[in-house]
Amino acid sequence: MNTIAKDLEGVETYQDDVIVHAADKATHDVRLLSLLKRFSEFNVAIHPDKYTFGVPSFSCLGYIVDGSGFKPDTNRLSPLVNAPSPTNLQELRSVLGALQYYSRFIPNFAKHASCLFDVLSANQFCWSSNHEKTLRVLLGYLQSSAVLKPFSAKHHSTIITDASPTGIGAILEQCGRPVNVDILRLNEKHLLYIGLSNGSISTFLDQTSPLLLITRLESSCIIQQN
Repeated sequence: MNTIAKDLEGVETYQDDVIVHAADKATHDVRLLSLLKRFSEFNVAIHPDKYTFGVPSFSCLGYIVDGSGFKPDTNRLSPLVNAPSPTNLQELRSVLGALQYYSRFIPNFAKHASCLFDVLSANQFCWSSNHEKTLRVLLGYLQSSAVLKPFSAKHHSTIITDASPTGIGAILEQCGRPVNVDILRLNEKHLLYIGLSNGSISTFLDQTSPLLLITRLESSCIIQQN
């Protein structure tokens, strides 16, 4: 699917999922017709029960996407938020995996979640009231109204990076709102080869360089915490 639609403007693909987006209906319809024409050329069929046209918002990969940006899908979060506390390492690993997927919506995720990762590192399950409180705080962030705004090449961009002994992170902002957030929790191996002074921004640029190539970087700020 990526090969078929890769040169079509306003068309995003992920495996067999395809999204057509635009700022107005006329542009949307032109892009949609271009995609349908391409499908016809490659004999691609669309399942009638698996498409919607002209919607203002939709659910995709665990997120709700609309004109204001994207945020966690509360329906997808419900099993995670309402699940009982983990009782073994396997269950904890599953919970942390889900939290990491949505970590861009959790401020200082690496720092706040460090005690939970320490349980995994110890390789022996031990759950205390402090672990329980930490887990509930992290889940609470996902139930907030935090939204990441869509990227625009017309706006100036600002990168803010932060580093601590437990993790590094960076935020791409436009108009004072976050566009993308990247977080890396540091372990002993990371500390051997990554410097806290530049690790955050180098990791982040790997993810955001395609965006920064089409916009002017307004400023950057590196904050280090001892």
